Formats: sequence, structure tokens, C-alpha cells
Amino acid sequence: CSASVIGVHCRRRSPRVRNTSRMSSEEAVVRGTFEAMSEARGTPLVERDRLMERWFDPEVEYVEDEKWPGSSAYLGRDSVRDAFAGYEEILGGDLTVEEVRIGTDGLLAIIRYKGESTGASVPWEQRWAYHCRVRDGRISYFRAFADLDEARSAAGVSSP
Repeated sequence: CSASVIGVHCRRRSPRVRNTSRMSSEEAVVRGTFEAMSEARGTPLVERDRLMERWFDPEVEYVEDEKWPGSSAYLGRDSVRDAFAGYEEILGGDLTVEEVRIGTDGLLAIIRYKGESTGASVPWEQRWAYHCRVRDGRISYFRAFADLDEARSAAGVSSP
């Protein structure tokens, strides 16, 4: 690095690299899972298997918000991977982890999705909350909520 304008900024940490030293290991797992999902968007499904093995329990359960059209529950890594690939195919977009908090009944992750729908090119933005549970360093359960207060309640997290 030099004393130039570029040099002043070259020693900064990447904004995508988070300091997790003050987080619990479960918070780091939840944050790491969603950040890895963000980085994997656009990659072939077979290349996502390493992500699934690293971050998800073999018997992971994912439950869609009951308000989601045709909502369902998915059991196992392949089923969860395919569900999120389906969202990506229809909606496109990127995700950003806004917040992860520990509650009395698991963890709360607030995720911002933003993008442009495929085909119709309609811009959209949505915050989703997930009630998560971690077992042996991997996500074992997560449920989506469009209503952030419902998710806070499910995870046992007080309002900010």
C-alpha cells in the first residue's frame, strides 16, 4: 500500500468479512450460513452441496411462512437446497444478513432480499426473518416469517 487515496483504503477489511469474535458460536453459524447462501447464488446446484454439508444438519427442517403461496416444509439438505434454488430461479436477487440475535427459543436472523424478478424484470425488496436452531455447529431448523414481530416472538427475542 502507498500513501495514495487507494493506499489509504487498501488496509481496510472487506465489508463482507465480519468480525465474529464477539458473537456466540451459534450466532456465527447462522450468520455464516446465510452469507454462504448469498455467495452461492448463481452457482450450479451440484456445487452447492459443500455449502449444504458445511452449514446444514443432514436432517435440517425448513418451514416456509404459512402466508407464502403454497407454503410447505422441507426436510433434509437436498430438499432445502432445491427450495432455495427455486426461489432464486423465480425471484433472482441478493440477500444481506442484517441481524442475528439469540433468543430464549433459538436464534433470530433478519435477512434483506433485493433484486429483480426473472422474466418480468420487476424490482423488489423484502425483509424476512428466520427462527433458527443450531445443533452440532449446523442449522438444524429454520422457519421463515414475513412478519418480523412473529419471528421475534417464535425465537424468544425482545423487540429492539
